[in-house]
Amino acid sequence: MRFLYWIDNHARIYGLISVLLAATAFFFSVNLISHTVTLRRDVHLGEKLVDYSTTLESGTVNSRAMGAAVLFGMQNRDAQLAVQGKLPPGAVRVTAALKELCTKFLVNEAVLLDRHGKVIASSDSKQGDGIGADWSFRPYVKRALAGI
Repeated sequence: MRFLYWIDNHARIYGLISVLLAATAFFFSVNLISHTVTLRRDVHLGEKLVDYSTTLESGTVNSRAMGAAVLFGMQNRDAQLAVQGKLPPGAVRVTAALKELCTKFLVNEAVLLDRHGKVIASSDSKQGDGIGADWSFRPYVKRALAGI
């Protein structure tokens, strides 16, 4: 009962305390909702990013076409001779073999690089970098040259 008399005698202070408590509760609830929405969005975007990166990796680095390109370099004698410098850059036989590789695996372009990351043969010199272009700065070429 004394509390009610105090409120009656100090109405302004009680009103100010009530407004501050309501504003604080509002601030914390808005902050909690904002954090929850952001967290859900981030989780959703993270899942999408993982799906996209997996799809991209399986379509490029770990694809059948990349495996075929590696086998091409290991089994094609003309490609090996070109890498060793025993065939001139852009040799017709190597270019024809690269074009055939592109046709079989439905890719736009295939290139053959030397040990320093320079293009020595390309399936389509009009579309991509020409003979002698330096690809050594590209991350996937750096990894390949390092044997990773």
